[in-house]
Amino acid sequence: MSRTYRWKLALGAVLLGGVAVFSTQGCTVTTSNDPFDGGGGGRRDSGGGGDNSTACDRCLAPKCASQWASCQRNTDCLKIYYCAINCSTGSSSCVDNCFNSYPNGNADYFALASCNVYYGCNGGTCTSQCSTQLACVPNFDAGPGPQTCQQCTDQKCATEKNRCAAGSECEKYGLCTATCTDPDINKALQCVDDCGAARPGGKADSDALANCTKNSCGNECK
Repeated sequence: MSRTYRWKLALGAVLLGGVAVFSTQGCTVTTSNDPFDGGGGGRRDSGGGGDNSTACDRCLAPKCASQWASCQRNTDCLKIYYCAINCSTGSSSCVDNCFNSYPNGNADYFALASCNVYYGCNGGTCTSQCSTQLACVPNFDAGPGPQTCQQCTDQKCATEKNRCAAGSECEKYGLCTATCTDPDINKALQCVDDCGAARPGGKADSDALANCTKNSCGNECK
């Protein structure tokens, strides 16, 4: 089952990974019901518990670690995430409302969605793990943003990224927060706090990666 996310591009150009997109129709991002790439369908981890992630989650997590760390540091981005994953399947108006309700989270959330599409669809490095879970949209142009973001953070945030590699406490913290899918956003945010309390070292490393991403690769990772 998948959800279609319709993004309304505001008046004029929206920079999508460095590519100017002119549209009055918006672009469509379709994601699955799995938590890291934008779905969930129910809270599966109340804070640092067992590994509930899928192969797609685990593949995307290190690829999009910088974007996800940035979203985790942005409460409005998390609110969009937790709001959107509880919309009814196919309810683009619901997702539009989530996206528009928290404008301060738009850029970070869009960067995360773009990264998921770039690596999980159309021949990306996670396609084999995600192709059965992601209903990919052929005409969605994620642009070079995810790739240039990774190149920049590989160079300028190498230490921070290494601390968020697969199997790290940082990754486990990120996968935990991705599953905080309670329909009550306040409870979802409390779940994020629970994840941080359960994995304080992972949260600290995630915060460090988010800070480095913003400070050293802000233009490349938007």
